[in-house]
Amino acid sequence: MEKTKQLDYITYFRGIAIFIIVAMHTMCWGRPDAPISLTNWYILNGGTFLFVFIAGFLFQYLSNKFEWKTYYKKKLKNVFVPYFVILTPVVFWVTFISHNQSLPFANIPKYLQLPSYYIFGFLLNPPVWFMGMIFFVFLISPLLLKIRKNKVLWYGLLLFSILYTVLTPRFGYPLMYSHEVSLLTKYHIGFVFYVKHALIFLSSYIMGMFLCEYIEAHKEATKTIARVSLFFLQLYCFLCICYLYIDFIPQLQSGILSDY
Repeated sequence: MEKTKQLDYITYFRGIAIFIIVAMHTMCWGRPDAPISLTNWYILNGGTFLFVFIAGFLFQYLSNKFEWKTYYKKKLKNVFVPYFVILTPVVFWVTFISHNQSLPFANIPKYLQLPSYYIFGFLLNPPVWFMGMIFFVFLISPLLLKIRKNKVLWYGLLLFSILYTVLTPRFGYPLMYSHEVSLLTKYHIGFVFYVKHALIFLSSYIMGMFLCEYIEAHKEATKTIARVSLFFLQLYCFLCICYLYIDFIPQLQSGILSDY
């Protein structure tokens, strides 16, 4: 009972993360360049980082019971089986029924189309890009437990991952829709997309592990951490609103940022 009670705050935090993700995709008020729409986007964008953070936190929390076979078996059952089940109807539809020539793999044999659409499911259902990205994070998670034993490597990896997240822009995959691009090139673009985004979100996963380890060692500091986190969240929202209404929106409305 004590163990479950200790993780109540993670349950609450997961609820906040779910709210932010849903709000970001549904609370589309006003025109794309309207102040209310931009405010919503700037404040609520990035909820995916919270989910990755929670995944890292729970991985660290259960690390004392880590077993390779059990770990990957659970990931297969709880993550990837639902992914394939949800994606199957649309994969079979576009492969055998729709004959939509605008789709990325429409001009290749069907026995290649089928695995291609499963591997790059985000081409049919954009939100499932997360699954391919998190696959690589789960793949290297056991390695993180080994790195964590060396403080120099651990803190170095944390710093590097944060810098990579801050300095690396996220990118799309328009070339995958071109029929002039070879199948091998499309696979290369897709895997680079997954790996690059896994590296972008790795800092959030590691910070989840780091914070879990800290809380385990300093349980009395949990409330202080919560207060500090709430303060920075409020500060972030305040700074976003200030930036939007003082600098960005006036420039947008005056036509200076007409390319946005």
